[in-house]
Amino acid sequence: MSKANILYIDPQQINPEAINLISGFNRISNFLHSKKNRINGEVQEEFLKLDFENLPQFLPEKIEEYRASLQKVLEKIYDRFQYNIVGISCYSLHQYSNTVEVASLIKHVIDRDCIIVIGGPHTSICPEDFSPGNFPRYLSKVYPPRTSPVDYLIKEEGEIPFYKLVKNTLNGNIKKRKNLSSIPITLKSEIITDLNEVPIIDFDLFRKYKKQIKELGRIIIDFIRGCPFSCNICVNSTDKIPCYKTIRFKSVERCLREISQIINTDWLTIEELMISDPTFFPKRTHRDKFYEGLKDLRKAQGEFPFRFLVWDRVDTCHLKLDLECFRDFDIEPYIGMESVSPRLLKVMGKVRGKEKSFKRRAKNYIKKVEDLIIKSNELNISLVMGLIIGCPGSTHATFQENRDFFLKPRFNGESLVQKYNVNIRFSKFLSYIGEKLYYEGESRYKSKIHYKKWWKKFDADQRVLAALVEPSEHYSLKTALDLNYQFIWNIFKEQIRRNNKAYSFMRLKSIKNYYDKISQKKDEIDNMLYNNTLV
Repeated sequence: MSKANILYIDPQQINPEAINLISGFNRISNFLHSKKNRINGEVQEEFLKLDFENLPQFLPEKIEEYRASLQKVLEKIYDRFQYNIVGISCYSLHQYSNTVEVASLIKHVIDRDCIIVIGGPHTSICPEDFSPGNFPRYLSKVYPPRTSPVDYLIKEEGEIPFYKLVKNTLNGNIKKRKNLSSIPITLKSEIITDLNEVPIIDFDLFRKYKKQIKELGRIIIDFIRGCPFSCNICVNSTDKIPCYKTIRFKSVERCLREISQIINTDWLTIEELMISDPTFFPKRTHRDKFYEGLKDLRKAQGEFPFRFLVWDRVDTCHLKLDLECFRDFDIEPYIGMESVSPRLLKVMGKVRGKEKSFKRRAKNYIKKVEDLIIKSNELNISLVMGLIIGCPGSTHATFQENRDFFLKPRFNGESLVQKYNVNIRFSKFLSYIGEKLYYEGESRYKSKIHYKKWWKKFDADQRVLAALVEPSEHYSLKTALDLNYQFIWNIFKEQIRRNNKAYSFMRLKSIKNYYDKISQKKDEIDNMLYNNTLV
């Protein structure tokens, strides 16, 4: 091969909650471009985001229509571009079904000789899902069974392994699997140790979708890699993706240069820039330096044309310094509170320590949540806090602890949600493989995951299947849904009364519909168990 025509594909989810545009493809492309002088051959690239291609919904009842439309899109690009390397990112479990559908169609219909490489967290956590015989059952009705369309897998980070794959392919020095019945070859994992060697991000790969990006209104970038924390509700709590435990920081100067680059990209119009780091500048010195740099950048280039979205933690968010800067620079933080029950904070790994120190830290954590809410009201800023519903280890007692914090009249006869605006994002616990609670929830807390491998079931209600988790032996899923809906209803009632625009009856109805679907699916499971048909 003397020329590498690379097609990057961002696959779809089944019934997605939201559409996002991750920067990983740009990072890989930018890194590849920075090494072009070391590559013996020509490299051309194109990007395909299936969410932007006006395809039919990727659902079981529409699969034939979807497959025909997808084939037309892929053939049209192939006729013009003749891609011979396809890189697909299986970034989420929810993208798995579409990832293997796309890979199968390319390998078995478009071009059998096309090299297909898949990366993303799923290949690190479940590489076996891409081996022959391990694909969703419905695919074997259309494509040759006991085969795999995937030639190579990339675990952990993608820049270096993908660059070497392209380089070695062009040199004719690449190991190939024997046939389609062989398992994919896993490329050697290599990570970038110094993030200052990562090229300043260039979004030119996305330019073809400038209209869709403007409508979406958001792009995502990252500034650090790895996470210094290891919450049990995160994949960093296990060793499935080792690079997540290697914390690397980009210089603040380079972070600011990337923001400037985005501002000065004339075709790129967005309303929100999401910084996807698990924790927004976990080093205090870096965070403070970033604020100073934002001030200088704003002075030099004027007001920012977008607002910032960041992820933060209760224990890293400073009551004064951060909240005032969030207000001044139009930064909306999502605070991963997750619970205000001391018992659940321990289960989730949000607070750690031996008995005496844990009690003190949990008490301080919960007090900090309250202080953040009160201070954000004083400063009139939006502070979104996550609250997980139905986590393994939840009990009637933990539910009551959460409920009392928000609804008990502790402020001169008023509850917290009566006295203050409180922006909560309620998230039903989903059973994500790779997280510690996925593996230990049943043995430690007597929880039960009804669909261990829900992502391999091609179902319109896949997100409902992921939610089918019994929290504990004496606190059932349906009880948790019923009690928490009443709890949520009371919060909505008080926040709507306060005219908090983050709450609406439509949003409440959406939560109710989701919980009803979960409850109905649980009833179906109970019926299937009698007939021994649950898979």
